[in-house]
Amino acid sequence: MRILRHVRKALRSERGSVALPAAVGMLMLTLALGAVAVGQATTALDGSSRDVRVKRALQAADAGLETALWRNNTLSEALNAPLATLTCAVRVSGGALDLVAPTGIGATQWCPASGPEEIGNSESFTYSITALGAIDLDGLESTLDRKIVSTGSAGGITRRVTSNASALDVRRLFRDYTVFSNEDLNLSNQADVGSPEIDGNARSNGNIFLNHPSATVYGDATPGPGMTVSGPGDVTGSTAPALEPLVLPAVTMPTGAAVDGNVCKTPGGLLNLVWVDCATSGTASQSWWNPITRQLNVAGGTVAMLGNVHSVCSINVSNSSKLLFTTPVLTTTKPVQIYIDTPANCGGSAGLTTNNNPEIRTAQLNLGLDVPLLSSIPTLANPIIQIYAAGNSPINLNNNNATPSVPMTIYAPSASVTLSNYARLTGGIAANKVTMGNNSEVIAVGGSLGDLVSSILPLYSAGRYRECTAAAPAAAQAPDTGC
Repeated sequence: MRILRHVRKALRSERGSVALPAAVGMLMLTLALGAVAVGQATTALDGSSRDVRVKRALQAADAGLETALWRNNTLSEALNAPLATLTCAVRVSGGALDLVAPTGIGATQWCPASGPEEIGNSESFTYSITALGAIDLDGLESTLDRKIVSTGSAGGITRRVTSNASALDVRRLFRDYTVFSNEDLNLSNQADVGSPEIDGNARSNGNIFLNHPSATVYGDATPGPGMTVSGPGDVTGSTAPALEPLVLPAVTMPTGAAVDGNVCKTPGGLLNLVWVDCATSGTASQSWWNPITRQLNVAGGTVAMLGNVHSVCSINVSNSSKLLFTTPVLTTTKPVQIYIDTPANCGGSAGLTTNNNPEIRTAQLNLGLDVPLLSSIPTLANPIIQIYAAGNSPINLNNNNATPSVPMTIYAPSASVTLSNYARLTGGIAANKVTMGNNSEVIAVGGSLGDLVSSILPLYSAGRYRECTAAAPAAAQAPDTGC
């Protein structure tokens, strides 16, 4: 306004003819400076808008990663079985999910791209995922590895990201590890994993503490990402930390016809030469097995549980007693599966405890004869015992005498497992927390322990994440080109 007043004054002056060009020039200069300022402000606003769109595009790409994980996990659950090797779960027309075959791109099998899928606010994503079994990121049999590439779009801006996704294939868990602890793994007072004859690897998502000079891991001791192995104990293999954590899927309790066990027998009759029902063998044995509370208490003598699949609330074995899980001779290759229910389904009390040198193992009804003496003799064909804990009730093995020729595995993803006072287990343990002390040991088994049940479904989680180049790969290139 001051400039305009100066121009008007110049026009009214006697020398306006001289001052007019100067005033006009000053006005033009001012307008030019204003235009530059407006342009700079517009550029700044455009840059700010672009930054916002870049962030939104990255968020859309991340949404694609999460969607890919969710679909594969939920579809696997709906099928009640892990997705088969080289199988893809994709979204088809109408939004439904379906299983389709992958396509080979280079040396890797990739599932058809899913999308673009709108997620609101002018944002969308497209993702591609490798087929199950197409890649192996860590060389382990117990992990299922996949790679996901997701492209997010927002307001004309695109961004691509990739992530490795891994799931623990529980069926093959004990092929790689003898002991797995989700929390810190503690070994003290001459506790051992593995043996000088057969290596046994230990794994944790936390730290591994070897708290005694004689505590030994005969094999690899693998702590979680960023964690360490420490203490005066010894490791005969590698102590390098894992690149990714492992997630233990939950246990689903069997129901109905799936439970063929829970039939309790004990020696009876003349000279205890035949098996009789626990409930009819006398009042003293009524406390051994309660079919209502599903509690099994063996504080002396011998008890046999018939069948392959058992659903219980608690098992307590003590005082040099014998707990046998017997199966007919023709079905000895099938594992004996013992499911321990949650405290919520058991009146608040559940778990497994052994004390004072009891014996838990499998045995046969040899030659089809119901003769306790014969059934108490271990045979070469005795099946493995697999214990599954659905809840967080503790499992305490104290001074138990597990027959070395009959392996046992414990899978307790939410529970703590403690071995103490010369407790010995031949097989493997995977639990939320494992603590071993006082000369306890978990002895590895040469060869395969036998795979765990397939009803425990793998749960994928995202691992290493990085941003790719924004440009989409050419048609003949793999989706992870530029990543």
